[in-house]
Amino acid sequence: VLRFYGYFTEDVTERRDETQRVRRVNVYFYLEDDTIHVSEPAIPNSGMASGDLIRRHRIPRAGATNGQHIIMGDIAVGSTVQIYARPITIVGCDTFTRTFLENHDIQLESPLTPTPPPASPFGAPRAVSRPAHGRFGLKQFLEQDRHVLRFDAVWDDVSIPGRLTSHPLTVLYYLADDTLEILESTLTQGIHPAAGATSQTHASVFLNRGKVRKQPAVEFTYNPGELSQDDFITDRDLVPGGMINVYGRPVLITDADALTRQYYEDSYGVCMLDAILLDDYEAQHRVSSDRGAATAATTRGGMMTRDAPPPEGTQAIGVPLVHAQPTPDTDGITLRCTLVLADAAPVDRSRRFLLSFTPSDGGLAIFETRQRNTGHLGGKFLDKRVVPKP
Repeated sequence: VLRFYGYFTEDVTERRDETQRVRRVNVYFYLEDDTIHVSEPAIPNSGMASGDLIRRHRIPRAGATNGQHIIMGDIAVGSTVQIYARPITIVGCDTFTRTFLENHDIQLESPLTPTPPPASPFGAPRAVSRPAHGRFGLKQFLEQDRHVLRFDAVWDDVSIPGRLTSHPLTVLYYLADDTLEILESTLTQGIHPAAGATSQTHASVFLNRGKVRKQPAVEFTYNPGELSQDDFITDRDLVPGGMINVYGRPVLITDADALTRQYYEDSYGVCMLDAILLDDYEAQHRVSSDRGAATAATTRGGMMTRDAPPPEGTQAIGVPLVHAQPTPDTDGITLRCTLVLADAAPVDRSRRFLLSFTPSDGGLAIFETRQRNTGHLGGKFLDKRVVPKP
C-alpha cells in the first residue's frame, strides 16, 4: 500500500471569521487492484469531523470517456489529483512509498515544485476555554465539613388580607461552603388501625440548599466574580431576634441549638440572646395585624364615602367591616350568588360565575362554572381577598 499526503480546500459560508478551510488527507493506493482509499487524520478539538472520506474502490478518472480509473502513474508528489470533483494536492509520501518508487525507477517528484499546505488557524487544536468560577476554599472545607448551624425561625404569610398564617421553619447553615437551606415543619394527621387518630410532624423543603443574596435581584445571568461574600447571607447575619430576607419573605430567627450557640461563643465571643417564644410573638403580631386590618377598613370606608371615617364600632354605608375574629352573628355564614359578565362579547355571554362572600372577614372569591365546548377551562377566577370598591 502506497501512502501519500495531501490536502484540499473547501469554501466556508456560515462563518464570518474564515472563508476557506484547509483539510489534510491521506491517500492510500493499493497496488493489487488499483483501488484508492482517502481518510482524514483526527485533529483533537478542531471542530471538524475526521475519518474515512472515500472508501476503498476504483475511482474513475476525471474527464475519461472509456471508463478509465486512476492508476499509480496519475499520483505524484506536487501534482493535483481530481477525485470526484474535489482536487487534492499531493505534497509528500511516507518512507516506504518513496523507497518502493525509487527501486522501480518510477518518477517520484512532479516537474512542479510541491507547495506545502497553507496554514489554517482552524485546522489546529484549539485551546479549551472554561468559565472562571470563584475559588473554593479548600481549607474552609477541610476544617468545617459536616459542621452545620441550626436555627429555629418563623415566617408570617400575610399575602391574603385579613388572614395570618405562621410557618415554623428550620434554617440550616453549612459552614463548609457558606450555603443556606430552609426546611418547613408541617403537621399531618392520620388514622392508625390500633391507636386511632394520630398526628405526625415532618419536614418539607422550603428553600433548596444554596447561597442566598441579601438583596435579591432579578437577573438572567451574572458573572460570579462581580459578587463578593458580603453580598450573601453569612453566619454573622443569623442571630436570634434578627430578620433575614429570603427572596422577599421576611424570616424571623427565634432560637438556635446548643452547638450553634457554642460556635458563636468560641468564634466571635458573642453570647446569643434568649429564645423568642412563639406564643408571645404570635399574640403580639395578631394584635398589630388586627389594628392594621381595622385601620385599613376604616380608611377604605372614608375614601369610598368621601366623608369623614365612621366612628369605631360603626360601619360605613356599603362597606363591609373587616373583623379580626368572627362574630357569633356572622361566623360560618357564606353568601353566594351567580354572576354573568356585563357588556360581554358574544363568545363570553355563556360564561357563568359563582361569587362567594364571607361577612366575618369581608373575603370575596369568584369561581367560574365549567361548561363543555365553551373554550374556557373554568375554576378559580379570583382568590379570596378583600376587594375595595372601584
